[in-house]
Amino acid sequence: MEVYKDLEFYKLFYDKSTNIGKGVWNHFTTHENHVIAGNAVLDFIREKKLKKWIGNSLNIGVVPQASNEYWQKEWFPKALELGIRYIGYIAPEKEIAKMSSQQITQTFESGLVVKTIESEEKAFEWLKTL
Repeated sequence: MEVYKDLEFYKLFYDKSTNIGKGVWNHFTTHENHVIAGNAVLDFIREKKLKKWIGNSLNIGVVPQASNEYWQKEWFPKALELGIRYIGYIAPEKEIAKMSSQQITQTFESGLVVKTIESEEKAFEWLKTL
């Protein structure tokens, strides 16, 4: 995968041969940066007409409540409207971070096919089969 966009806290990648996008959180970040990353992903989905996404949250830490609300109420409806249908989700390792991200995973499941997977490689292989 080639780098599509590199933010300090979030990096986006693109695989042209499969039209799969990927986002990787580098570390804990602020609500403002969640919104910046979310908007960058929406622009990416729009530009490449992505239907498949890998979300790697291993290093995200605890997600601020305001960010959970942003992802649930604003981002997901827009992503669905733009065409995202399948997400391979790599959950955070830390237990408290897992708890804060579960709300996001539940929102994914309300309108998308989401599979929580232990690695980017396995997520990529799963998405290629769809």
